[in-house]
Amino acid sequence: MTVEVITPKEPEEAHEELVQDLLAIVTSFSARIDGARGGRKIRRGFQELMRRVGEE
Repeated sequence: MTVEVITPKEPEEAHEELVQDLLAIVTSFSARIDGARGGRKIRRGFQELMRRVGEE
């Protein structure tokens, strides 16, 4: 099996994509456990955390 990369991603783009995927997973599980309101609360908190990390 051969894998050929056509458009390599920059490390920062890959990091942001991973963060978005993780955010979607956390939001999904949180919404199922705590209801839609809890999911939004977790998402906002996680977005704030990622904003702070991005500033450093």
